[in-house]
Amino acid sequence: MDVLEELGYSHLTVDSVNELRSHLQDRISACEEGGDEADVDERLETFYEEDVLQKIIGKLEEIESEPDKNEPEIQLQSALLKCVKTLMNNQVGIDTVTESGPLVDCLTLNLDSEDVLICTQVLELLAVITVSSEEGFRVVLCSCDYFKAIKRERVRFFSLVNALVANETSVVFKRDIMLFLNTLVNSAPTLEERVEIRADLMYTGLLEGIEQLKALTSDEAVGTSELSDEHYELEVQLQVFETVLHNDNSEAIVAYAGEGMMNLSDPEQIFRALHSQCVEFDCFDLFLAILQYMAAIPTYTELGKQQWQGIERCIYRIVTGKEDECGLAYDGLVATLNTKEAMEDLAMKVASLTDTNKKAEKKAGLSKERIADLEAQLAKQQEEMEALRNKVASAPETERPKGVLDTDQKADMEKMQSEIATLRDAVAKLEVFRTKVTELEAAAAAGGGGGGGPSVPVPIKDDPKYAKYFKMLKMHLPKPAVAMKATADGLDPSFLDLDPSSPSPSGLMTGGGGGGGGGG
Repeated sequence: MDVLEELGYSHLTVDSVNELRSHLQDRISACEEGGDEADVDERLETFYEEDVLQKIIGKLEEIESEPDKNEPEIQLQSALLKCVKTLMNNQVGIDTVTESGPLVDCLTLNLDSEDVLICTQVLELLAVITVSSEEGFRVVLCSCDYFKAIKRERVRFFSLVNALVANETSVVFKRDIMLFLNTLVNSAPTLEERVEIRADLMYTGLLEGIEQLKALTSDEAVGTSELSDEHYELEVQLQVFETVLHNDNSEAIVAYAGEGMMNLSDPEQIFRALHSQCVEFDCFDLFLAILQYMAAIPTYTELGKQQWQGIERCIYRIVTGKEDECGLAYDGLVATLNTKEAMEDLAMKVASLTDTNKKAEKKAGLSKERIADLEAQLAKQQEEMEALRNKVASAPETERPKGVLDTDQKADMEKMQSEIATLRDAVAKLEVFRTKVTELEAAAAAGGGGGGGPSVPVPIKDDPKYAKYFKMLKMHLPKPAVAMKATADGLDPSFLDLDPSSPSPSGLMTGGGGGGGGGG
């Protein structure tokens, strides 16, 4: 007999739904008692054939379609979602939902609720379906397309990212949104699918949002010496997103560029490599706009051919900086791409040093303020000492105190003079560092490559072969789990015991006349 009919619930209330949930749990427990796994699955399948799940989700759809929900309806919505969670508390229940795309679509529409608790419940259920199987992943992804069409979003995940970056959104809900987005991206079975999902996320402005969220999880923003659990968990989710993004970009370069260079005769490979780079460096919206403009060129007319020739001339001049007639040969194009790669590497080094320089300048500014403050105190002490000497000198001989008159003042003055000397030395060193950064920036602006100095070993934490594993450790992933990942990748995990700053075992060098090559 149908469970809803059995309990006589023609009109559901919060109390009746809570009672229904308890009854469903009892029915599921009864199905799971006794017999082998096959018998249990058969009993559960018979139970789920009563369409209880479908009717509950249908009631959820009915409530969701109401334009202005009152508080009792919101409470009923939450209670029904708890029922769905109870029914999905075993693999047969998850499979039942997964096999019916419309059920997941109805579930996803509840993400439009203004109640944070309801949205959190839906995200949790969708995450369970996503990780259950590859089919579950695809069903959830299709439901995101359905949500986009029904809610008239510009791009998938637009509403979720908007909630993520909104100032009024709680840190807990921000964490839950990032957890769901990471679950969806990381469950994609292929690199192409991960890149496609991430491209939609980039279009919504997620990268800028992540930078804002990083500031939110900083010690200065929190205002305490230690982050709360919620802030820390949000920070971890942000790091996971960026780490997987970086790893996918590296994989894309290998997949689409062979041994460091893409096949320039393969248009599809060039497009994929460009697409991956634009996603990585947050240029996807510009890349898409350029493609949309080119799609409007009437290639079947003479005017269209002239427009394509004009585009080629413009791009040639932008890339090479030359005004001569374009027609870059294959070798010339390879040389141009090699120069581009060297310049990008130099630009990344300059950006890293510039960031370090900013921090150094901040410290130098604080040091200079401290020096000025100490000098002011020293001047005041000297004035007081001079006044004291004058007073002593003008006093009668018999009234002058015996022994040391100003031992404490002298000790204070000597301490301040010593601190001033130490701070001035630190500022001088920072000025030397700033000069080096300026020289590097000048070299980058002039298009220079590496210097002529001696080659030095690359620290193991910066070697592309090992860097991602040290990043995992930095994200507080368990060391045994990281070691298992390294072993799966064909590496001896003993390198994890090395000092991250020690030279890389691969022998990779930096500096000198050019960059080194990565390990296999």
